[in-house]
Amino acid sequence: MKKPQQLISSKLMLLVAILTAIHLALNEYRVVATVVVMFNISTVGGNGSPSFSSDGILATNSGMKPFSCQVSPSGDVIFADFQNHRIRKIDSQTGLISTIAGTGSTDYNGDNQSATSTNLNSPIGVFVSSSGQIYIAEFGGHRIRKIDTDGIITTIAGTGTAGSNGDSGPATFAQINSPICVYAHTNGDVYICDSYSHKVRKISTSGIISTIAGTGDAGLFGDGGPATSAHLFHPSQVHVTSNGEVYIMDRLNHRLRRINTLGIISTIVGTTIGYSGDQDVATNAQFSNPTGFHISPIGEIFISDYSNQRIRKVSLQGIVSTVAGNGSSGFSGDFSNALSATMYDPSSVVVNSTSGEIYFTDFNNNRIRKLSPYCDHTDYRFDPNTFNCTPICYGHVLSNACGGPQHGSCVAPNQCQCTSNYTGSTCSIPYCFGIAATNTTHVCSGGGRGMCVNPDQCQCSANYFGSQCEVTRCFGQWSNDTLKVCSGRGSCVDFNKCQCQSNYFSSQCEVSKCFGVFSNESIACSSHGTCLDTNVCQCSPNYYGPICNVTTCSGIFSNTSLVCNFNNGTCSSFNNCTCQAGYMGNTCEIPVCFGIRGDLPSQVCNAHGSCIRKDTCQCFNDWRGANCSIPDCFHIPSTNPNVCSSRGQCISNNTCSCDILKYDGPECQFYKCFGISSNRSQVCSGHGECMNVNQCQCHSGFGGDQCQYPSCYGILANFTSLVCSGGRGKCSSLNNCTCHFGYHGEECQFTTCYGLESNSSVVCNFRNGTCVDYDKCQCREKYFGSECQYPSCYGILSNDSRVCTGKRGQCISPDTCQCNTNYFGPDCEFTTCYGIPSNNSTVCNNGGGICRDFNTCECHLGWAGPKCMESYCFGKLSNSTLEVCSGHGNCTAPNECVCNDKFSGPDCSIHSCYGIAATNSSVCHQHGVCVELDQCSCRNDTMHFDCSLLFLRSDRLLLVFSKEQTTIGENTQNVTSQLSILDSRFLQYYAGRNVKITWEMTKESTHESIHKAEKTIQFSNSAFDTSITFQLPSLTEIGNITAHVVLMDVKTQLVISERISSRLSLRVTDVPPAPPQDPNNSLIIGIAVGVGAPLFAVGPLH
Repeated sequence: MKKPQQLISSKLMLLVAILTAIHLALNEYRVVATVVVMFNISTVGGNGSPSFSSDGILATNSGMKPFSCQVSPSGDVIFADFQNHRIRKIDSQTGLISTIAGTGSTDYNGDNQSATSTNLNSPIGVFVSSSGQIYIAEFGGHRIRKIDTDGIITTIAGTGTAGSNGDSGPATFAQINSPICVYAHTNGDVYICDSYSHKVRKISTSGIISTIAGTGDAGLFGDGGPATSAHLFHPSQVHVTSNGEVYIMDRLNHRLRRINTLGIISTIVGTTIGYSGDQDVATNAQFSNPTGFHISPIGEIFISDYSNQRIRKVSLQGIVSTVAGNGSSGFSGDFSNALSATMYDPSSVVVNSTSGEIYFTDFNNNRIRKLSPYCDHTDYRFDPNTFNCTPICYGHVLSNACGGPQHGSCVAPNQCQCTSNYTGSTCSIPYCFGIAATNTTHVCSGGGRGMCVNPDQCQCSANYFGSQCEVTRCFGQWSNDTLKVCSGRGSCVDFNKCQCQSNYFSSQCEVSKCFGVFSNESIACSSHGTCLDTNVCQCSPNYYGPICNVTTCSGIFSNTSLVCNFNNGTCSSFNNCTCQAGYMGNTCEIPVCFGIRGDLPSQVCNAHGSCIRKDTCQCFNDWRGANCSIPDCFHIPSTNPNVCSSRGQCISNNTCSCDILKYDGPECQFYKCFGISSNRSQVCSGHGECMNVNQCQCHSGFGGDQCQYPSCYGILANFTSLVCSGGRGKCSSLNNCTCHFGYHGEECQFTTCYGLESNSSVVCNFRNGTCVDYDKCQCREKYFGSECQYPSCYGILSNDSRVCTGKRGQCISPDTCQCNTNYFGPDCEFTTCYGIPSNNSTVCNNGGGICRDFNTCECHLGWAGPKCMESYCFGKLSNSTLEVCSGHGNCTAPNECVCNDKFSGPDCSIHSCYGIAATNSSVCHQHGVCVELDQCSCRNDTMHFDCSLLFLRSDRLLLVFSKEQTTIGENTQNVTSQLSILDSRFLQYYAGRNVKITWEMTKESTHESIHKAEKTIQFSNSAFDTSITFQLPSLTEIGNITAHVVLMDVKTQLVISERISSRLSLRVTDVPPAPPQDPNNSLIIGIAVGVGAPLFAVGPLH
């Protein structure tokens, strides 16, 4: 049963726990509402160049053209280097790059060989399985290939010929058309994006291929129905969940679609092309050509929003947000918040499930970049297992925080929620039977009996036992043995500590009291008996009374007034009187006077009286005092202050003891001065009277404490520094000076300085000073030297080389310089430089230097020449016209260049291109480098003299026919040719400009031109779609027709694209095709330009 104190403690702890839980719950709500996972961005591969660089170097120093990437089980980044026809790896430990498949050549050279010896043709998609196998979507080779863990490559789908057939047969016999993605499920099935066929297909574990989504027709159709009846538009990524649901990135439909386990397709992310929907539900959001996506281990979806230049996320609640990119194309922001970074067409994204880091291919920046997660609150840490921010408790998180799961959990920064068995800020303090281990007063029975080392586990100290250390021993008896412990008269409350009952004492309660005295004390029962129990004495023989305190002395009871000679003592024991002070004897009959027995006459009362009772003496004649110790001297008691002239002690009758150093005489009536009695002639050196002890009154002309010094002219001889004119001689007797060498006169008052009498008019250089002592002149102000022969001018002696500004003149008297020629000023400090006084502000080119000496200019930094007329600009002299100011300006003052036209900068070293400085970020329209005056070196596919035009390479244009076949003999056919511009920068350059588009149709066999047309179009600031109809002549022979397109800027008449041919030819046969879907009878060639949202973009999406 708990003690009352324990019950109160338990209730208090319960109350604290409830309040803590409320506080933590409120805090947890705050955390959920405010702590956000953010990302820092950095580059892990690529130097910005698309060209191949050698392996074995840091990946960040390597050129590459990455389209997709994956993270291997060991954390390495595997990516498809599209343009360089390789699969490459970035080592997660060293950062070094290497090739794991491909040689750089595109010609097919077989299978079942080392992947590094195998040619690949534009590998675009890559996937790494959990076992380390690598799958490749070979865009240009129309194959799906696999690299086993031994490095051997094989083809698992495709023949190398573009097409879309072979369903329900072996995948290696089937045709696929420019596959973009591949995904290997954990059950062994492989899924591919047959992009140009607008299908998603599956290869079973037995190698059979089938279509699981798409009909082959491009478009948006089929949501809510079977996926095999739906239309897709260039699917670019696929993912299959563990339960069999298939996710498809329907790129040119700008959405993510899902096939459930019943085969029904639906849209789960995206609507139409554009950018919107952050913080909204995913089905309301707009994307622009989203290319890649990845589902994190917790189910969040990360999407590479290609043309919106962003990485976006769909949360578990279906809400869209941006995690990287500000929407502008470019390359910036590394090592900072990813939201402020720019990117250029992100084409794939993958999440490292171990670290939570996100990798994406920044396609047209030719780089692979990494998003490193962090929390926007420093007291939280990102948890890759939950992809959330986890609070930090005292430096630890998750299972390491708050002592671990058995102790508690971290619910907010430095706030642990403990289990019922622990408490404390870090849940490190266990409870033992409801009491915290730190409550040492009560835990484990308190008082240091034990420590609470684990919940309800007490580790008892020595001599304590029991689950709560509640049992101990007292002097060999267990504390719970009440009949034996503590002599049966108390309780054992601690080790060898008895708590006795009333009237019992001692360590084991074995002691009682008799009339207030402990039984084990020697004085118990008056020391004459034994205390048997409380107030029960057993007396010894000859003792009586309740406390044994009565006995007899010489037959008289000790409690009567007659005992021990009428109470001169106490009968302290049988026949033993203990006398009072002042009495002695067996019955206390002898008095004592001042410590001496009265029966000793030669000693008591100093032998000058008799002891008649205690300390009472009766004195003889000539003695007095209580002890007869006081004599008389010459009839005066020795205790009288006037005895012995008040200068000595009366030590016996008529005998004075004087202080021999001070007094003399029988009654001490004479003083002594320095050992001589005042009644002697020798006292005070014979020149004075002894008036008191050591006090002489001197006769006239003498001084000193013993009148031993004569005086000379009023000064005593012992004042040696003053007597005889300040110590120039010795006072040998009264008014008699004996002079030292060099001095003379009655008082030795005269001397000489360097042979001249001190009172001479020429002494000390004609009285420039005073002869104050032998050969010692005391000079007047501003004169110096032993004879005061040197005047000073402005603090410098006339014989100093520095006088008068370095001997520019002579110091002829104090502060009077007589200047030499070309010098002037009080100290001769001024001169002239080329006719201008040195103290004139215009000297040495208006202060370009300092006039240091006659016609000598010392130039300041930046000036040169005799008169400091020339200046330096950045180390070059102003008269050096070919070098100074970089040869493009004039040096007008130190480091001050006035630049010629078209040059700028402090030293005129910065040239310009068409009026804009080379260092200005806007030079060459921000797309080139100003390498020389008015000479731009363009980059990023720009052209023209000022890089203002974009040149479209063939891989950024796509021209296709809407049909693959038509027949001869008909005047017209309803055929659409569609041009797609895949470069998202197009409208940035050509909005508002006229572009001429030239079409030409040729026979494939002879290259003969069949039809040619031109169309001039002015592009607006938004995407558009238009088509133009052309009339073809009647076709008379079978064959293939190819379409060609080239673009020209009308204003500059410059060709702004490569000449592109149609992706596939139009086949002309003599067999009528199926009836056309369009009722019109014209051959239609259309152009579709979608800069904000290209209608089709695949391959090198720059």
